[in-house]
Order: sequence, then structure tokens, then C-alpha cells
Amino acid sequence: GLAPATEHTVELQWAGGGRRILFRTLPAPQGPQRRCFAVLADPHISESPEDYKGRLFVESAMILRDIVEECNDTGVEAVFVAGDVTNAGTDREFRTARRILDGLRCPLFAVPGDHDLPEPARWEAHFGTLSWMRDWQDFAVVGLDTGAGCLGETGAALLRQALAGPARIVVVSHAQLFPDDYIRQGKRKGVTDTAAHADVLARLCERQTLVYVGHQNVPVRVGRGRLLQLNLPQPVQYCCGYVL
Repeated sequence: GLAPATEHTVELQWAGGGRRILFRTLPAPQGPQRRCFAVLADPHISESPEDYKGRLFVESAMILRDIVEECNDTGVEAVFVAGDVTNAGTDREFRTARRILDGLRCPLFAVPGDHDLPEPARWEAHFGTLSWMRDWQDFAVVGLDTGAGCLGETGAALLRQALAGPARIVVVSHAQLFPDDYIRQGKRKGVTDTAAHADVLARLCERQTLVYVGHQNVPVRVGRGRLLQLNLPQPVQYCCGYVL
């Protein structure tokens, strides 16, 4: 709820010490607003009777419902979801998520995450194809199924299709397409077949492209040429949130 360009202090305390860190929220965007959309990742709709490892399973449906209401109140033009809509991929979780997201008064663009894919047919029954490309406003939107940790030939073909057109490109993926220097070693959870598709990823960096990813849920960004990849927070675990 902090305004843009606002300084705030986070105080950390532990046995025998502590630290105060000064942060500043991002400045407000400059210039006319071209589009208004929301992007979220890993809502983890769950049947669990208790929370676990800091993840708000019990509150997950309520949180997603609040996000839908906020999006409707804000008047966003679309909502993108970067995977892990459910926590265990059960029919009940999918039905709950679908019922809540059906309350949106704008188009929904969603891709699966690893938690959604114990049985891919369940995703397809509730949310349609695993990977896709759609035209939206003046963007080519590419949804990639990277829940298994790879881009694959299907994903690479969709990116080539988008690159063949003149539109700006938005990519929604669960796993990172490009690693960053902030998330290190075993914590890196990007796609594993970047070498096999280096050509199309290099071409993607030459175009005005926004890539939204979840999975790791550390809110950092990576710039490659004209491409910007944003790691999204998740609404049910610190730091709770989504991107408008």
C-alpha cells in the first residue's frame, strides 16, 4: 500500500544483533498509460487444513478472491497467471480456482506450473491448452508450459510464431527463461534446455518483450537487450503480492 517513490525502513532482529535497511518503492511510471493489466503467480489454491512453511494454504482461496475483486474494481484489461494455480492439482482445487477466476470481468491468460501437472488433463479440462499464443490489444501473448522445467519444441515454435509478427510480445511462463545473478546455485529454477533453443531466445531479446515468471517468487528482474523478465511474488507467501 505504499505510494511510489516512498522510503520505508525494514528492521531485522535476531539473537545478539539486528539491522535496519532503507528501501524505496519504485517511482510511478511516466507518460500516458497504454494498458492496465495484472500479473500474478503461484496462488496455490489448496485443500490443506493448515498452513505450511509460511505458505497461506488455508487463506489461499480468500486471497485469490480478494485479488479478483481488486482487479474488477481497478478495471484492469486482462489478468495473466504464471502457473501453480493449484497446490496439488486436484479436481477440487481446480474447481475452486476456476470458480473464483470466473469472477473476473476481463480476459484471463493462464499457464500451468509444476503443482498443476500431476495430471495435465485436469488443467486442460479447466483452463484449456497447456501452451498457446493469442493476440491481445496490440500484443502477441505467448503462454508457455514450463511446469516440467523445459521450454520444449512446442514453446520454441510459439515464440518463433510471435517473432514472425510485428506486435510487441508478452510471455507468461512458470519457470525463468533467463537466469539472474540474484538467485544462485541450487535455488535457480529456470528452464533446463536453453542451449537447445538459444537461437529463438536470442531473437526474443532483440524485440520489445516482457516476460513474466513465477516458481521462485523472488521479485527481481533481468534485462537482456530489449527484453525484460520479471520474477513475480506470490500472493500466499512472503512477500505476498501481485503486480499491477
